[in-house]
Amino acid sequence: MQVPGAQDFTTADFQYCPILSVVQELLSNPNSLQFHFVPYNLKWKPEEIQELPGEPGCELECCILALMFWSDATQLTAFSTIKVWPLYMFLGNESKYQQSRPHSYLCHNIAYFKVLPDSFKDFTTGFAGQKGTNSNFFSHCNCEFTHAQWDILLDNDIIEACKHGIIVECFDRIQHRFYIQFFTYSANYPEKILLLCLRNLGQCPCPRCLILMSQISNIGTPQDRKLQETQARVNNTTYLAKILSARKLIYKDNYAVNNTAVERLLKPHSLVPTTSALSAKLSPFNINIFSLFPVNILHETELGVWKVIYMHIMHILHCQGQALINEFDRFFCLIPESFSLIIILVSGMFHHLDETQSGNSSTNSSEMKRTAA
Repeated sequence: MQVPGAQDFTTADFQYCPILSVVQELLSNPNSLQFHFVPYNLKWKPEEIQELPGEPGCELECCILALMFWSDATQLTAFSTIKVWPLYMFLGNESKYQQSRPHSYLCHNIAYFKVLPDSFKDFTTGFAGQKGTNSNFFSHCNCEFTHAQWDILLDNDIIEACKHGIIVECFDRIQHRFYIQFFTYSANYPEKILLLCLRNLGQCPCPRCLILMSQISNIGTPQDRKLQETQARVNNTTYLAKILSARKLIYKDNYAVNNTAVERLLKPHSLVPTTSALSAKLSPFNINIFSLFPVNILHETELGVWKVIYMHIMHILHCQGQALINEFDRFFCLIPESFSLIIILVSGMFHHLDETQSGNSSTNSSEMKRTAA
C-alpha cells in the first residue's frame, strides 16, 4: 500500500439507546404484569447465581434479569438499496405468551446499526494507491465497523451491572438488586457469522461447532451429535491467542488481511482477524458467545429448508406434466386459509387475497409468484 498501517475513518452518528437506561425504565414501569422475579425451578437452578453471597452490606433480594436480543437487516423497498438494520431487545423475565403478542409492546428498539458508506471506498483509495483494495479488505473493515458499534453498546455501565448488579425500585414499590445476564441473540446465518467473527461458509461453517464442511453429510447421525459436543466452539484463551496473533501481523507488521501467515492461523477454524466485542466484554462472566446464538427457526428452517423442499416438489411436478400441477393447485385451494397463508409466507410467495375468494389465497400457488402491489 502507498500508506501502510491503520487509519481512522469517521462516519455518521450511531443512533442507539443505552441498554442500562432502557432496562431501568422497563423495571420501574413494566408493560406486563407477568414479570418473573424468580425463575421457574423445573427449568433453572437458582442456587447458581441467586444464592451466591450478595454485595457487601446489601440485604436486598437478588434477581436475574435476562436480556434477549434480535437483529435483522431489512431492505425497505423492492426497487432500491435502502436498508435498515435494527436491534431489538426482550426481557426474558416476561411471559413468552405475552412476548408473542404485538399489542403487549414488550419488544424494545435499542439501536440501528450502520454499514460502511460508499465514501469509505474513496477514503481507502487515497492510501492504497493504484493497486487498490480487494474484497477481503472491505469484509474485514465492515466486521471491525460492526463490532465497534457493539463496543459502544456494551459500555462500562452495563458491564458494571453484570458484575455488581443495579438497584431498582420496581413497579411493586420494592427495591431489588438485578444482575444482568445475556441469554440469547437471535439472528440469521450471515449476521451470526458477522457477530461471531467467523467466515461465511468457511471450512468450519457451523457457528456452534468445528465440524468440517466435508462432514456435514453426517448431520442427524449419532456420530454427528457426538462431534457437536466434543468439538463445540469455545471463546477460550486458545481462540483469543489466534485472533491477537493475526491482528499483530496485520496492524503491527502491515500484513494483508488475507496474507498466507494470517490464513495459516485463522483458516483451519474459519476465523477472521477481528476481536469480537461480545467476546471481549462478556468473557469475564463465563459466557460462551458461540452458545449465545440459538437456531433461528424462521430463517434457517421455514425460509430455508422448507422453501427448498417446496421448490424441489415443484420441480418434480413440472417434470411429470401439467396435469399434476393443476391437481396440486386444486388441493392447495382446499387448505384452510390460516394454514395456506403460512405455506405461502414461508415459501416466499405473497399473493393478494381477493375478497371474492373464500378459504384460499391463490389458484396458481405452484407458480410461486410474488405480487408487487
